[in-house]
Amino acid sequence: MNPTITINKFGSFYRILEITFAAVIASGTYLENKL
Repeated sequence: MNPTITINKFGSFYRILEITFAAVIASGTYLENKL
């Protein structure tokens, strides 16, 4: 097993989580501002 590939897969998975988290925070802030 190539460790670089494992790190890359984990890195992209972490990036997806990070983007999702940022989107949730942004939409939450947007909804709060709308109310």
